[in-house]
Order: sequence, then structure tokens, then C-alpha cells
Amino acid sequence: MENFLRSKEFWGLVEIGYDEPTSGFVQTDAQKKKMDELRLKDLKVKNYLFQALDRTVLDTILKKDTAKDIWDAMKKSLKEIQESRSLIFKDYYENLKPWI
Repeated sequence: MENFLRSKEFWGLVEIGYDEPTSGFVQTDAQKKKMDELRLKDLKVKNYLFQALDRTVLDTILKKDTAKDIWDAMKKSLKEIQESRSLIFKDYYENLKPWI
């Protein structure tokens, strides 16, 4: 997925993210245009991420606001899955040890 987002030139948005301006902040037309472009890119990245996810993972990230938040949640979820699988395989190996 990272390679795909890099090829679409969206990886910088996922890696760094972006901040919405505060409500009292006055923007120039150029700043408004830039912010609109960032929002559109973020929506595109979110769409790509949603398409690539399993339904069980999708439910955990639907409340995330930005592509960076989604990416970070995906990394955390994958790490938890890898750790649990590692423990399962370790237990399985330990149970087989006396028979070897």
C-alpha cells in the first residue's frame, strides 16, 4: 500500500498529515486553494485505504479523520495481529517440543 501511495504522490500526506486551520484564522485565496487541494488529496488517500482493508479492520478506523490517522491505526492493528500470531506459534511450538 505504501508503494501504491508513493506512486500516486500521496505518501507525504500520509506520512506527515495536515492540520485544519483554526476557525478564527483568516486565509488568503491561495491558502484556501492549497487547503482545498490538501483536503481532496486526503479524501483520495482515505478512499484508497478503505478499498484495501478487510471489513473487520475497516470498522476500527471509520472514525478517523485524516489519512495519517487511518494509516497509524492500521499500523497499530497490524502490529497487534503480528504479536498475537507470534504468541500462538510460540505456544504451538512449546507444546510440540516434548514430542520432538
